[in-house]
Amino acid sequence: MNRNLIDISKVFCHRCEFFLLLFFLTFPVFSQLPKLNALNATTETVPRIEGGECAVIVPPNEKTECGYLVVFEDRSTNKGKTIRLPFIRMKSDRAVPLPDPILYTGGGPGSSSLGQVRNRRYIPYLKNRDYILFEQRGTRYSQPSLECPEVNEARLTATKQNLTKSDYVKAELKAVRACREKLQSRGVNLSAYNSAASAADIEELRRLLNYQKWNLYGISYSTRLMLTVMRYYPDGIRSVLLDSVLPPSVNYDETSVESVMRSLNLLFNTCKMDAECNAAYPNIEAQFYLLVQRLDAKPVFVKVKNPESKTEIKLLLDGKDVVNGVYSALETGYRLGSLPSLISRAERSNNQALTTLAETKLETLGFSWGMRYSVWCSEEMPFQNRSLIKNQVRAAFPKLKGFGIQSNFPAICDIWKVKPASKIESQPVKSSIPTLILAGQYDPDTPPSWGKLASTTLTNSRFFELPGMSHIPTFGSSCAQELAVAFFANPQSDFDSKCVEKMPQLKFEVTINK
Repeated sequence: MNRNLIDISKVFCHRCEFFLLLFFLTFPVFSQLPKLNALNATTETVPRIEGGECAVIVPPNEKTECGYLVVFEDRSTNKGKTIRLPFIRMKSDRAVPLPDPILYTGGGPGSSSLGQVRNRRYIPYLKNRDYILFEQRGTRYSQPSLECPEVNEARLTATKQNLTKSDYVKAELKAVRACREKLQSRGVNLSAYNSAASAADIEELRRLLNYQKWNLYGISYSTRLMLTVMRYYPDGIRSVLLDSVLPPSVNYDETSVESVMRSLNLLFNTCKMDAECNAAYPNIEAQFYLLVQRLDAKPVFVKVKNPESKTEIKLLLDGKDVVNGVYSALETGYRLGSLPSLISRAERSNNQALTTLAETKLETLGFSWGMRYSVWCSEEMPFQNRSLIKNQVRAAFPKLKGFGIQSNFPAICDIWKVKPASKIESQPVKSSIPTLILAGQYDPDTPPSWGKLASTTLTNSRFFELPGMSHIPTFGSSCAQELAVAFFANPQSDFDSKCVEKMPQLKFEVTINK
């Protein structure tokens, strides 16, 4: 990322959280904190906290406490089957931490939250407060997890076999149906995994850990979750940090392509106004659309390394794949400055550039797909107009040749069959809780306008758009973290925000075209 604070890259975000946390999420468990057992009632009490091994490997000498929140799966009845949700309390550097910790949970929906335990040096909030990582119900380390490995396998196999779009969709939907049947055969209530239920989980965790108040930190989709906590459980919240906001009132699937187009146009216009970039790539916008149209008319085979076997495979690259590859770079942020060079080289048939774009097709994203489907099909799709979803894809034609983001979700939701959420879940959240809202200038997923929209009903909020940044700026900007630290120190007062004005504009990489 620009001004990178994190040594690995790439979370409602469709792919960035996966790459950011992949390094941290590949091994299970060790470390135990018997201290948490003192919080247990009887083993029959629900909700309760259980001590136990950490759900992910904890670095040596890391000061942590690990436990599991045990709650009912079905919150509509509050009886029957229970689920176990792991959390990790990272202890503050301060001998006596301030009494109100920060609770963090990941985005997606469907991303794990626990990987940050291996990232202490990039968590400045630990200087004064404990930092609690909470695994949402249905995500990777929750019990049960709503993972669908068959979906990833179907998507990868279809890609490697260069199936047509219609055959790819058929393969994906078949895998979705298989995952649903598998989870239901295990007794999972798919309608029990949504933001309202997760918000109740968060409130019960606060109560059982005996915090009078705490601070909430949400990114991407989990900003929507934190807004839901604000809606239903305001009394236990001291302050809220929302990074890259997904407001409940926004119909994402109706406008997702429009958001990508906004970021693309901003990138092209910024390059045009930058003397060095414009001199090197004077026709970059035209080159991009020419490349998309040419590869739509005549796709090409590109050799890439199979990430599993390390052998070479041939992938078919068409115009839609080019757009998706550029969207991936727009989203992750740290690659923004290299995009004009990448596009220009790809348009000139540079093998390395074409390979970079083709490699995006092999991304598996790392979501617990079942959890993602349950959330989206419950509280997003029921409130959206399916005709508008189709039309906004068509509106980008011919420039983007029918490019869409998660455009199969209407059909997926027809298969997943979960109960629609209450209508209030699509309404704005009104609150006077101190809130800091951050947005990345180039974010193609949750554009800055959404942060401004959320701020209109959060009467005690401050909004900042960070120049040169994209999705989740607190993961890549020292200024964003500086703002967050100052905000958590005293949410009720103004704080120094001059670093925003001092942030440089996007710096473009200029290379010799070959």
